[in-house]
Amino acid sequence: MPAMPPSAETVRAWLRHRRYGVPPAMIDAATGHRQAGDWRRACTAAHVTPDIDLRAVAREHGLAVAATVEDDLRHLAPDLLRWHEPLPGHLPWPATRRPVPMTRLAGGLGILLAQRLRSGGRAQFHLRFGDVSPAAALVDRHLWDVRRAPGLRALCGPEPVSTDAVCPHSTGRQREAAAAAGIDATGLAEPASSDLGLASHPLDWSRLVPAARALLDRVRSRAGMVDLGDGWLDLRQRPTIVAGPAPRDAPPLQVSDWQVPLDAELLRHGLIDPGALHPLVHDALLPGRPPSPPRYGPPVPTVVTVPCGGQDHRLAARDGQWHPLDHDERDLAREAALAALGGPPAEGCAGVLLCWRTGRPPADGLPPPVQDLHDELWQRVEYGDTDGVLWLLGAGFPPAAGRGGATLLHVLLRLDHPRMLLHLLTLGLDVNARTLAGDTPLHAAARSSSAAAVDLIEALLRAGADRRAVNDRGERPADLARGPEAAALLQV
Repeated sequence: MPAMPPSAETVRAWLRHRRYGVPPAMIDAATGHRQAGDWRRACTAAHVTPDIDLRAVAREHGLAVAATVEDDLRHLAPDLLRWHEPLPGHLPWPATRRPVPMTRLAGGLGILLAQRLRSGGRAQFHLRFGDVSPAAALVDRHLWDVRRAPGLRALCGPEPVSTDAVCPHSTGRQREAAAAAGIDATGLAEPASSDLGLASHPLDWSRLVPAARALLDRVRSRAGMVDLGDGWLDLRQRPTIVAGPAPRDAPPLQVSDWQVPLDAELLRHGLIDPGALHPLVHDALLPGRPPSPPRYGPPVPTVVTVPCGGQDHRLAARDGQWHPLDHDERDLAREAALAALGGPPAEGCAGVLLCWRTGRPPADGLPPPVQDLHDELWQRVEYGDTDGVLWLLGAGFPPAAGRGGATLLHVLLRLDHPRMLLHLLTLGLDVNARTLAGDTPLHAAARSSSAAAVDLIEALLRAGADRRAVNDRGERPADLARGPEAAALLQV
């Protein structure tokens, strides 16, 4: 079957989020708290900040409103909301800095999702309570409400996860699929003309006209036209796709309003294992099928093979270290030291070990099995998965330097640093380790305006971090401090 549109890199981004953005430990923790009735701790477990005070809601809007809000929050699965968060090329709700409503009560109030988007890792989610426009589209309940989660299947069309199902976007049959739904799509752009065009999306054409009419009702428009991004839909007579820019009075319709859900497409194309699905998504798409155990346990192989001097040599991961099985460790240490002092570049096993320790890549890059392991650790760091990082390290995974030579101590603010710092120091990481630009972990903490930065600076100083350390630009940590409290701590 052809690769799933819109592009291989976009699909990889989707799969990275499925694997690292919502790990099993997060799902288990959030589910446990939700089932115990503690929606606040469930939100915290899924990295969702619940900025809703139910007592204040009751005082300002009455007990009935507060009870309705609390009922929705008790049925909120924040890990399911996190699972469905907007990703490149797939937007289940608008990826905007403006709060997006999740519920709407009779008085024009409701729960709102405020999101701060990031270029990598997870978006930051905050739940608030406030005014909701009567015309605003809501985040669909099947994306977050456990009572409605099974409704995901109804959006998949026939044979939602069958690999034998006809995929119009893969077979070039979008016009025929549209015609079967009573839509004239002769004006639809050819798939080859745009990687992100409508013809390349997995669309359920039977949902287009109802979704368009719902949008027009919501915004109280009588124009009879909606903007599809790649062309527009004219509803004034027979529903027709028209090429070119949409008229000004045509409101935009999200592709997700009539797109086959992402997980159904990933399953259909064999790109995700059913055991890797969120349990609520699994039950919706594969009802009656027993869930298989998740396959996304962090791999810690005993041995990897590395090309070295025309032969395949073995490196064993054990006790937080790489152990060469086909070399004398002292010979490799000498070779790495010579390379660090300007001698011949380290290659083979020595190059791999030097890169793992310092972040300085060998000329030909890391061998694929080693690169995969390196990514396994740093993707978890990128997504703030403290439990996953601790699991790897506890299983004997050697801590690796990241891009630019950063150690795990340099990126503690991405993780739960009170849990991580002592563990990393116990493993032997240097609290004054330097990146390739000369920054220490204290420099990295000083640069941050995060509320947790001051606590981390204090913890690093107690662990022996050097306030006087100067990086390659001649900067001390105090020169980078982002607030008066941090600056006072860092004064020499």
